[in-house]
Amino acid sequence: MNIRPMKYLKSVGLAVLSFGVCCVDARADGADDDWEWHDGSTLPQEGRGFSDTATPYVRIPDRLKAKCPPGGVWDLSRNSSGICHRFSTDSNRMRVRWKVRDPKLSTHNMTGAGRSGVDVYIQDAKTGKWKFKQGSRPMATTNELEFAWTPTRGCMIYLPLYNTVEKFEVGVRKGAYVKPLPPRKNGVTKPVVCYGTSITHGASASRPGMAWTAQAARRADVPFVDLGFAGNGKMEMSMVDVVSEIDASLYVLDCLWNMTDKMAEERFEPFVRELRKRRPDTPILCAEDCSTFKDRTNKGMFVEKTIEKLKAEDPKLWKDIYFIPNTEQMIRDGEETVDGCHPNDWGMTHMGEGFAKRYRHILGIAAGCSCVEEYAVSGEAPSLLPAGRSFRLVWNDEFNGDSLDTGKWSYRTNFWGKRAPWFATPEDGAVDVKDGKIHLKILKRHDGQYVSPQLQTGELMWDIAWDENRTGFFPLPKRQKPKFVHKYGYYECRFRLQRKPGWWSAFWMQTEQQGCSLDPAISGVEHDIMESFRPGEIIPHCFHTNGYSGDYLGFKTPRVKDAFDTNAVVQVGCDDFHTIGMLWEPDGYTVYIDGCQHGPKVGMGEGEAVSHIPEFVLLTTECHPYRQKRMTAQPDEALQKKLDEAVAAGDDFVADFVRVYDIVE
Repeated sequence: MNIRPMKYLKSVGLAVLSFGVCCVDARADGADDDWEWHDGSTLPQEGRGFSDTATPYVRIPDRLKAKCPPGGVWDLSRNSSGICHRFSTDSNRMRVRWKVRDPKLSTHNMTGAGRSGVDVYIQDAKTGKWKFKQGSRPMATTNELEFAWTPTRGCMIYLPLYNTVEKFEVGVRKGAYVKPLPPRKNGVTKPVVCYGTSITHGASASRPGMAWTAQAARRADVPFVDLGFAGNGKMEMSMVDVVSEIDASLYVLDCLWNMTDKMAEERFEPFVRELRKRRPDTPILCAEDCSTFKDRTNKGMFVEKTIEKLKAEDPKLWKDIYFIPNTEQMIRDGEETVDGCHPNDWGMTHMGEGFAKRYRHILGIAAGCSCVEEYAVSGEAPSLLPAGRSFRLVWNDEFNGDSLDTGKWSYRTNFWGKRAPWFATPEDGAVDVKDGKIHLKILKRHDGQYVSPQLQTGELMWDIAWDENRTGFFPLPKRQKPKFVHKYGYYECRFRLQRKPGWWSAFWMQTEQQGCSLDPAISGVEHDIMESFRPGEIIPHCFHTNGYSGDYLGFKTPRVKDAFDTNAVVQVGCDDFHTIGMLWEPDGYTVYIDGCQHGPKVGMGEGEAVSHIPEFVLLTTECHPYRQKRMTAQPDEALQKKLDEAVAAGDDFVADFVRVYDIVE
């Protein structure tokens, strides 16, 4: 470490007390005269919701001080949490100086780097993704960094989370430019405004860039404003004045950790009603308190029910209010917090991922991750294909006709060699093709049988109805030639889920030899690319091999023991279309949801397998009870009521397209 004394410090003792140096590489040749310094007030900045604050490093202006509830909001708004400088420079080295007010650089649950340090990120020139470049180790109220820089690359410097910045400067080589970055490609210009507690404020991230608010914003590539106030996110009505004044792309309300059950019951609904009145066209995302020990909390369930009530009261006014449960924020492995409450970096990362998914969905950022690229299909919604690869479209159905294309699809009507009465036939009229989409509907026949359709491009042995009157084993039932089977490539569907409970939908694949061998190279792997067992939820990418008996093996991404584990469930809602895809390669499977990779590549781990034979595609729906009790079960009274409601509502599962691509090497 190279320690540089400040010119104006005359004694070593004074330097130790007043100035800390965090220089991590050798100082380049050249004196201080070779540098140009840019004050923070002149640098491109994000994260400050108001332009008229007393300094560029505080979060609420003086004119709103009276709106801040007693107890700490105003004092905490002096902290620079969420404020960052975002620019590019062609300098080959960079220096950063900053001074903080509070000499208490760290606390019992905050590192000095997080509470009082700065955090430097560099933008990848090819992908646009932000990567950690340089942290800090503040040793006094005034500190300095110097480090090498890749010229012309984007730079983002986060300011301290829990301290007040009094001065901030960036130094570049003399003659080098410092200029704003171009607008984001996704078109989002307004910030996501996050109002909440100490966790939103940043506790207990090890450094500023690891706060969940910062991570979510980087993953979704959106600007954000952090209005987290430790111990003071309590939804007082006066705070609506502060929050709503910022013209946001999305409001995030994450206050439940600081509110009692009674406080939530008294304050939540009036707060969101007033916020909606002030900003009728801005989406609102309401968060459950992110417990690492509980699946759900009483406060969270109350908020969720209140949102459901508001949506039922006026669907148009409340169409864009959303709820994110804590099951989408924490995986609850016991390792996510520093104290049972405040997330560490592991917990912050999971929260960042969960919120980023919601940001992309709510703001319509289809390709919010740089891991995919849009692929144009003439006159249709684009595909979202893995970046850095070449693909060729080999099979697709855009559903542009007025009836099912029977050259591509057939009905599955049998199950384990017997007629399955709950599988719709063409005569039932449960499939509509209109307006460029296919609608799979649930219906109730005159005999009381509930039916919904299963469509497929091939078949396996259980699809063939056995003749129960035959006198010998032979002849075997006649097999139909598959309409489409394929091996490897990218398999993609754009869909909108069914809205009512009692039935489910899926986009998946099977082999014609499924279960005929314990060797996946012969019998293949069932790919359940997407299943939705409850409205608004999907379980992506479960894989099944070795048949369906005692030798069965199953795995999924992310790797969890139970496919119904809350960490495997993805909340997507019932009102919007989503795109899901599976990249099938000889060495495994990679899953993508709405343009972002979901979980790691799987298939080569212990208990996993990859199919190496062609498979056919299925687009299916099914009423819940019929597979139970050897396929003779009938819905009980409660389920029958749900199914009747779905039928009466004309509920349907809708697909916009199904596409299959080859990988072009």
